[in-house]
Amino acid sequence: MAMEWIQKENCLDAYLRPSRRIDFADPLIQKRAESLFRDCGGELEKINAAFLFVRDEIPHSGDIKSSRVARTASEALRYREGICYAKSALLAALLRSAGIPAGICYQRLTLGDTPDEGYCIHALNAVYLSEWDRWVRLDARGNTGTKNAQFDMNDPLREQVAFPVRTEYGEKDYPEIYAEPLPAVMQTLERYEDCREMLAHGLPQSLDEKPLIILETDRLRLREMREEDLPDLREILQDKEVMTAYEHAFSEQEVRDWLENQQRRYRKDGFGLWAVVHKQTGEMIGQAGLTMQDAGGKQVLEVGYLLKKSFWHNGYATEAAVACKRYAFETLRAKEVYSIIRDSNFASQAVARRNGMRPVGHIVKQYYHMDMPHLLFRAERKN
Repeated sequence: MAMEWIQKENCLDAYLRPSRRIDFADPLIQKRAESLFRDCGGELEKINAAFLFVRDEIPHSGDIKSSRVARTASEALRYREGICYAKSALLAALLRSAGIPAGICYQRLTLGDTPDEGYCIHALNAVYLSEWDRWVRLDARGNTGTKNAQFDMNDPLREQVAFPVRTEYGEKDYPEIYAEPLPAVMQTLERYEDCREMLAHGLPQSLDEKPLIILETDRLRLREMREEDLPDLREILQDKEVMTAYEHAFSEQEVRDWLENQQRRYRKDGFGLWAVVHKQTGEMIGQAGLTMQDAGGKQVLEVGYLLKKSFWHNGYATEAAVACKRYAFETLRAKEVYSIIRDSNFASQAVARRNGMRPVGHIVKQYYHMDMPHLLFRAERKN
């Protein structure tokens, strides 16, 4: 009996939109789509042209033993490689550029021939066939070894994917068709700089995996931030009162750049600013963590914190800052930590003092062509 696919978004338009991952407005994708579809007569020919191009012309990074990590559709095209997460984004981008609804779906597969080596999540595509009013799956992962994924224009409703699931081994097809790649999957691409290491150790084993929790306090959890945190980040970074120390509320692009910068820090340093989540409600109430900062020509490890205004005056900033300082000393074995605070930000200075820090100097930072005096607070690890 054929599985019933579940369209997660009510409107087909959701499967036609560009996004950060499925970025078909990129000139490189536009140019490739024009070339691919120039001589195509109709919908099925366009689907087949895009499918064959991504399947056969964009190698899977694991097959070519590449260390490169492609994180978006345009990067997969630009680098001419990617794992299934990036290749499925590229196929969706090409199809959407032609006005053909395309989504992302997933399978849970064994890493090896049997479950002994564990499982991984595999990404593939679903495309909407308007003539039949049906979704059908396509798998452009790449036909190496015994894999034989196909799209049959003479029988387009017949699926032939690269990995028919073996339910007796705990493999499964997830029935949902998503308009966007799931954060639980895409955070894998954000966390790794080396594709070989990612494929060996970092692939998610279930769609139910939670984001990486770094530490906990009595009331809070601190975890890595992900794309679905953008609404909460906007509430913080676009609030003029919260961002007084920065002298302006952030634009949409600055908010996205902020998130991407933290994710780069997770990959490069192993730490950054983390989401502060209230245990009782599950709401992200702010961000706090550790970053490397310039302090008058010296690189120092800084404890930083920013909370939504509605959660001020409850001790959350101090609770998170104390936990971050402890993490720096006990886990990172840092000898000292700093907080670099505007000389006019008395609330943050009070948090630093409650965190056992004392003022040790001052610097002037240039930001938005303005001189901004800052105080340096420091705490040292005791032997």
